[in-house]
Amino acid sequence: MKKVFLVLSIGLAIFASSCKKKADSNATPQGVADNKKAMETQGVALTNKITAMKTTKAGTAIQNLSSLFSSSALKADVVNSLPIGKLLAQISSNSTDGTVSALKSSTSSSIDFKSQIGKAAATYTYNKAKNSFDTSAAEAPNVIKVLFPGSSTSTTNNAEFKVYGLGFTSVSTKNTLYETNNAITACSAYLKVDGTNVMTYSLTATYDANGYPSSIATSLTVDVYSLNYNLTYTSAKATSDLSIKQADTVLMAQGFEFDGTLTEDKAKELNTYYNDTSTASKNATKIGEFVSAATVYYQVMDVKIIGSVDVKNFTTALDASNALNSNGFTSANADLVNKYCSLYAIFASSNKKIADVTIYAKAVTTGNDPALMLNFPDGSKADLQTYVQDPNNFADFRTSFKNLVNN
Repeated sequence: MKKVFLVLSIGLAIFASSCKKKADSNATPQGVADNKKAMETQGVALTNKITAMKTTKAGTAIQNLSSLFSSSALKADVVNSLPIGKLLAQISSNSTDGTVSALKSSTSSSIDFKSQIGKAAATYTYNKAKNSFDTSAAEAPNVIKVLFPGSSTSTTNNAEFKVYGLGFTSVSTKNTLYETNNAITACSAYLKVDGTNVMTYSLTATYDANGYPSSIATSLTVDVYSLNYNLTYTSAKATSDLSIKQADTVLMAQGFEFDGTLTEDKAKELNTYYNDTSTASKNATKIGEFVSAATVYYQVMDVKIIGSVDVKNFTTALDASNALNSNGFTSANADLVNKYCSLYAIFASSNKKIADVTIYAKAVTTGNDPALMLNFPDGSKADLQTYVQDPNNFADFRTSFKNLVNN
């Protein structure tokens, strides 16, 4: 039970969502059936828009370039060596640890962007007869250009992908995770098909004295679609916002804000404390010393999950209640969580509440397990697991999602 509550307290601190805008308390009451249909409609709309994105000129060209890379020697020589590709993949997953990892050289703990980019800088022209890329000198230092067919049916290299405008730091910094040399401070890229821009990308970044990113801002535009990511970090606050849009319509968005003593020394202290096997009993309060408050949000189309957690007071209350040493999850445990954690869902466009989400003690054969309950404005309730996993629910969305994956 001790581990369950530790995981629960950390998990809620990271997953519990929040938004500074409160839900409309005068929302028209909607129950299980009404909201189920409305949310299913949003899910189907999302899969339709993603399908449409795949069929744009940019989407077609990117898929064809990926196919050409996978069938040529260029993949090993260039694609796998470019940190910018790894960085973009990790940023889109909103993983801070992954982002840092992506910045590293694959063979060393030292990061040297300028060296890696310099080695890959060249112009690569697809040669259909050899099914490979011919290499020529870069048109300028640290510029990578790829000329290739914009689709599988194109007979000429009518598409151009270019990485340029790179900037680097000049001061080497070192911390316990890695050493930074020539870290990227700026990067631009574009994809053209038949001479017209169909995709643009930009990145700017700053770093603190230890080499940790203090800010990262990226923007990727594909036709009418855009992906924007912003990260800021200080020793007292970390924020992250990621959004994918079609014009002004949000397809997906997520973000967080953590307050606390977010220092490397404090992280080491926690790691040492919770890995010390000489002490069987661990206090949750240590977590609240690192992250004192957490807010996170997650949005798919118009459905947005929002909430908050008072980590410092929650972990203090956990220790005072001795819940970490209890033998089962009880209603008292659930009340404790619900007191310091708030979680609910709204329709973002109207700010109308869909449901509050609370934790409760769910009876199982071995006792009680923590579970989540949806509390709708009309007074009806539904267990979240049952609500989502019932095969009779969201049938249209399940079908559209399968079609998206299979095609």
